[in-house]
Amino acid sequence: MATKFREVIAHDVKFEIIGFRRKFLTVSGFAFVASLVLLFVRGMNFGIDFSGGTEIQVEFSNKVAAERLKQGRILKDLKKKFPNTKYEVQRFGTGRGFLFKFGAVSFLSEKQIKQLRADIEKNFPNKPKKAATSKPTSKKAAKKTNEIENKGKSLLVGFRFRSEGGDKIDLRFSRKLTGVDKKKSKKAKKADKQKKTAKKGTDVAVLAKLFKGAGLGKIEVEGPVSETGGYEYAVSFAGLSAKIQQNLQQIYGANSFKVTRVESVGPRVGQKLRNDGILALLLANLFILIYIAIRFDFRYAPGAVAALLHDVTITAGVFSALWLPFDLSIIAALLTIVGYSLNDTIVVYDRIRENWQKSKVAFGRVMNRSINETLSRTLLTSITTFLAVIPIYLVGGSNIRWFAFAMMFGILIGTYSSIAVASPIVFFLNEYFTRKQTAAEEEAEEKRARRRRRRAGVS
Repeated sequence: MATKFREVIAHDVKFEIIGFRRKFLTVSGFAFVASLVLLFVRGMNFGIDFSGGTEIQVEFSNKVAAERLKQGRILKDLKKKFPNTKYEVQRFGTGRGFLFKFGAVSFLSEKQIKQLRADIEKNFPNKPKKAATSKPTSKKAAKKTNEIENKGKSLLVGFRFRSEGGDKIDLRFSRKLTGVDKKKSKKAKKADKQKKTAKKGTDVAVLAKLFKGAGLGKIEVEGPVSETGGYEYAVSFAGLSAKIQQNLQQIYGANSFKVTRVESVGPRVGQKLRNDGILALLLANLFILIYIAIRFDFRYAPGAVAALLHDVTITAGVFSALWLPFDLSIIAALLTIVGYSLNDTIVVYDRIRENWQKSKVAFGRVMNRSINETLSRTLLTSITTFLAVIPIYLVGGSNIRWFAFAMMFGILIGTYSSIAVASPIVFFLNEYFTRKQTAAEEEAEEKRARRRRRRAGVS
């Protein structure tokens, strides 16, 4: 007994797909343009991956109410300090894990960084030295100091805030700072740092006072880490993640949770990741254009690429319209959609080529029959994949939810485009090139006829 397979749509259906080509392309064109307008006018709700910020993953020993974390005192200081910065608290896993996302990489604002630099310059003035009464007696004595000539008003000749780390500032002075003992081992220096900062009258004590005034608490001064062009010191302080951890300890106790992951992405790195993601999508479309042109025919390639651009742009437009978070996982989803949509398109193209080689009917009828023959297979594949992604969206957690949403929408739009966008474009291109070829053949035949008449002596 032969096995009977169920079909979503019978293989011998005769839907007039190509007959509705103009309507399909009009609807798709409108959706594509509307998405572009949304992307350029409204923009995207970029996540920390692209806009820059800090992510802190925390695991509690007992269950904690999510609302208490969102509305409690944990982010109070941060919200007050950065009123226009977005933040999120997301639950994941068993309910004891939370992900804190904050759109900043440091507890210092831009204004504070500028003010801190100005305060350091003011508190470390460059006092002119008295004229030397005698020259160094030897070259060895001359090399003993590494001080540089500094004609500025301050001893501070370099200031670099490490935005990627968010908790360090590199300071370069024209002379050595007092209160930092370079000769001690790293272990001894770490154990004695607080002791050194407490010594009044030293340069490190002055720096500690300035950083404390900026609300950063205790500092650790390491250096000089470099002696090229002056003396460079690395000043470490409690950053954004440390501040959140301090607030959690005050509320829940030090042993009630553990920090499992801390990640910071600076604005420049975020912008590079965003540009690389866009470049990856463009390169994917370029290689697909070349692949389709080689495997099938050059007139098939534009339809496949147009369908992919249609899918990616409209999916991104939906994220813009709903103001959903757009991060690296969504770029991964878009690239997956590109591959999925292309697979559907190639199945249709293969059937069109196969039927066209063994058929003598019009190209439009061949296309229509080919689409109908592959319709059941396309829908079955799409439904299966869609059902597989639904549980990820429902119970996969906040970290992967929007990836699953992008996939679900992409599956729907990709299935539509392989039928209603790619195929009609191939039909229009075939009509255009066929007319052009016919006109060229008629013109060539007319030229041959004129030559024959001239040879026969007929004008």
